[in-house]
Amino acid sequence: MEPEAYSYIGHQLSEQGYLVGIPQMLFNFPILDTNKANEIIDNYSSISHWFIGGRWEVFQQDLVQIKAEEF
Repeated sequence: MEPEAYSYIGHQLSEQGYLVGIPQMLFNFPILDTNKANEIIDNYSSISHWFIGGRWEVFQQDLVQIKAEEF
């Protein structure tokens, strides 16, 4: 899925004060670029709680991962 597809929700979250990163994926196919989220997380080490979401087209299901010490 193209990154622009997430721009509306990204903008809404950003206006509420959340850091939003919408990475460009190789051929818009996340399975070919599985470390993209880690690149963003590594650049913001002061943030300890992350919510990562998206759509993984290979299995046609919503993919949601939570990386947090405490949620």
